[in-house]
Amino acid sequence: MTETEYKDGFYPDDFIEIENTFLPLPKGFSLEIAQQEIASTFTTVDGHKRKDIIRQYESAAIKYEFLTEKDFQTILDIITALQNAAYGIEKKLYIKKQSIPSVAGSDFKNHFKAITIDLVKPIKYAFKTRKNGLFIYSGITVNLN
Repeated sequence: MTETEYKDGFYPDDFIEIENTFLPLPKGFSLEIAQQEIASTFTTVDGHKRKDIIRQYESAAIKYEFLTEKDFQTILDIITALQNAAYGIEKKLYIKKQSIPSVAGSDFKNHFKAITIDLVKPIKYAFKTRKNGLFIYSGITVNLN
């Protein structure tokens, strides 16, 4: 979907942007953002330990308690789009901040926290069958680094 379609139908939903494509996230998730680092630790000749930080980054975990089959398919489509995006294409997760205007302006992305996505870990989930053949997915976790 384009930016205009997103503003018209989904603003201010949280979304993932891959280059110029907007992919709104289904509602009802909890979000955990953690500061992560890749480091190397070694012991010097005199016995002191030294830790070199190679890279620091933010890691986001999106957790859904329950999802319908349609929303679960939306999550799978987003993950597939992230994994199929070519290397070097900008991929970002946008999470709305507390105070957000009801009308999207030209600089609406300033009202969202942006997290750059480099890696998507495999999705974790379980499902239950309900009446009328409806599947309810539970315990869905999407980890983005």
